[in-house]
Amino acid sequence: VGDTGDGFDASYHVARMLARSNLRVRVDGGGGVLPPNRVVRVRTYKAAPLTLLLGDLCYPTPTPLAYRRRFIDVFRDALPPPPHSLTADERYVEQCMRSDEALLPLPAMVASEERSESASRSAAAATSSAATAITKYLYAIPGNHDAYDGGYCFTATMLQSPRMGGWRTLQQSSYFALLLPSRWWFFCFDNALSEDIDAQQLYYFSEVIEKCI
Repeated sequence: VGDTGDGFDASYHVARMLARSNLRVRVDGGGGVLPPNRVVRVRTYKAAPLTLLLGDLCYPTPTPLAYRRRFIDVFRDALPPPPHSLTADERYVEQCMRSDEALLPLPAMVASEERSESASRSAAAATSSAATAITKYLYAIPGNHDAYDGGYCFTATMLQSPRMGGWRTLQQSSYFALLLPSRWWFFCFDNALSEDIDAQQLYYFSEVIEKCI
């Protein structure tokens, strides 16, 4: 997905489409998309577990408040995280993201033996429904607008938070390589506001090509 939108309405529409478990499309016999009054049949496409955002997560200017209102809140509202799936750290992050206060350092992980008996029962009861849910993963590369603050908001959102609503965020850098089924690869670069990648990225992708492809 390219730009996610410049405000809540547009961004929310994009996020809701990404959050759906499947997409029903009107098609003709050859697979082409048709207008509503020329429906031949409806084809259902299952959602992929991976969403890749191609930059400009917050438009036009990234600030912590703008990022939260134009991107974080939108995606969290479109696909809220299952409450039982959150760890103590993740619940703390979600609580802070809903407030206007700055994000504080994460507390220590809560040991399993410190959980109350009622919490354990609730987690066990939710296991069966959670097992049928599809885990969705969210990756992103920064666009030019994400670089206007030096990448601060992008880093705090995509690299330092374990979850974006119902999506898991696992990337550890603004550039990465993703191996897809059938041995397809996504090479995702971060050229910031320049026309080329830096030496560190060149070394990383060279290593991936040499050792993995």
